[in-house]
Amino acid sequence: MSLEQATAFKNEGNKAFQENRFQDAIDAFTKAIEINPNDHVFYSNRSGAYASLNKLDEALADAVQCISIKPDWAKGYQRKGHAEYELGKLSEAVATFKKGLEIEPNNAILKERLQKVEEELKEESAGGSGGQFDSIATQIMMKLAANPRTAEWLKDPSFMTKLEMLKKSPQMFSVLMQQDPRLGEAFNLLLSDFGGGAFGQGANFNFQDKKNAEEQKPETKEHTTTSTTNQAQDDFKMEEEIPEPFTNNAKQEAPKPAPKKEEQKKPAHAPAPTSNLPEHEKVKNEGNEYYKSRNFDKALECYNKAIELQPTEILYYNNKAAVYIEQKNYDAALETVELALKVAQDNNIKDFQKIAKIFARKASILAKQEKYADSLYWYDKSMLEDNNPKVKLEMKQIEKIKKEADAKAYINPALAEEHNEKAKAFFTDGKFPQALQEYNECIKRNPTEAKYYCNRGICYQKLMEFPSGLKDLDKCLEIDPNYIKAYIKKGQCHTAMKEFHKALGVYEKGLKIQPDNQELKELLERTRMQAYMGGGDEKEQQERAAHAMADPEIQQILRTPEVQNALRSLQQDPKEATKILSDPTLAPKIAKLVEAGILRMG
Repeated sequence: MSLEQATAFKNEGNKAFQENRFQDAIDAFTKAIEINPNDHVFYSNRSGAYASLNKLDEALADAVQCISIKPDWAKGYQRKGHAEYELGKLSEAVATFKKGLEIEPNNAILKERLQKVEEELKEESAGGSGGQFDSIATQIMMKLAANPRTAEWLKDPSFMTKLEMLKKSPQMFSVLMQQDPRLGEAFNLLLSDFGGGAFGQGANFNFQDKKNAEEQKPETKEHTTTSTTNQAQDDFKMEEEIPEPFTNNAKQEAPKPAPKKEEQKKPAHAPAPTSNLPEHEKVKNEGNEYYKSRNFDKALECYNKAIELQPTEILYYNNKAAVYIEQKNYDAALETVELALKVAQDNNIKDFQKIAKIFARKASILAKQEKYADSLYWYDKSMLEDNNPKVKLEMKQIEKIKKEADAKAYINPALAEEHNEKAKAFFTDGKFPQALQEYNECIKRNPTEAKYYCNRGICYQKLMEFPSGLKDLDKCLEIDPNYIKAYIKKGQCHTAMKEFHKALGVYEKGLKIQPDNQELKELLERTRMQAYMGGGDEKEQQERAAHAMADPEIQQILRTPEVQNALRSLQQDPKEATKILSDPTLAPKIAKLVEAGILRMG
């Protein structure tokens, strides 16, 4: 598939984003990435779409990938900082925004975000943090204040600090409650039996401040260069940037943007020769203009003439090598830079910046020839002469390409299966760490085999590393969506993490593929029973509810106006439950809250 098709998918994603079809946008950007995985704009756009669905971990991962591809692009840091902020990682967000401002000091959005996060880090009171639990925390404080015994807690700075931390990072509930059990009692004010009241009198489950909610809205106009006056409204706008070089394959060169394609003739607007310039400079400048218009034969003539007039100017050789690169004559390009280095040595030229440019050019040629180790050697020499940020970026790109090439060369399905057999033996003997190491080798040797990810995911389960297990099982299902065993093991991972609502969803997906699978049926019924009965003591149930509150899917349900109205109705009249549960739109959402432990059957 071509780069044009990748661009078409990007445009499709942009359109879906503008129409608030965020999942469709994600799917389109994913297709673009599959065609061209080295285009930073695709990851940036998908990060924005993930953020719009509150899939913040995915948004952060894409922003990190965007930055790794193009670390000198401020928008990538804007994406990353936003995801970190929404995840409650305020210190990391500050560092990210500062890094972005180093690249683009006048970026109004980065300045505004940095100021906002720094102010929130300084705040000690409960008012105005803008975190995800603002409205809920406010209700907690109101209920505490109404009780003479608990009102004293509000005077305790340590309690208020922990409540503030919970507002910004709900996933820390378990840790904070261990530090201060009063938080569990306070949180319990918002949890009641299903028949006895719904979760907070008139709670406003708005997990984002107004400003951030507005920033989630996509722009409807086409992408243009954004002025500082409207940058703040453009945070989630999709990009139309032309990809940087090196985005198609390893043989393309990173050092400089491709010249614009124009008719291959002498440029109409070539600068008039300046009388006080030496003749060799005039000829070199003329060659540059031919180069920009992609008339490489004429450019080569000019550079050769410039070298004849000034044979000790090594940058003329550098320009000549650039022409050979465009013509894909890499051997001639390499000979030219070698000649430049010899001229420098013979004439005792010590200009470190010029020498650095020659070294970098040689490195780029070697990269074109797929000699990545040699290329990195010369990039390193260039950096020792002159710590040039652009060369540093090129070097990182080659490091990444070399890593991918090495991984590809390491692939050997036969050896992968040998490691799989060794892993099975270790697993059977209960030696799970050793089995894990063998499964790691399996995947390195054959990263497209679904069963290896499933096997390693099961091994992670045995080691009680459930998040890592889930990641592997997801990868297994990405490769083979019909791998039933992965659905079973993934559901068990969620169950172990008390994420019963997620486990139920996994089992239901598995049964759509294999409706008669008895194990899936039994797991579904057993997990549904666990979800509705709750289980565990009050503290464990509170931890489960708090954990679920950090789930973007649950947050999205709680933000829905009809769900908020239903919860208020239940609070006022428990008999409304029958009516609500007969509503085909509301019933699944209320059931999801019960399964997640947010609401409890009484």
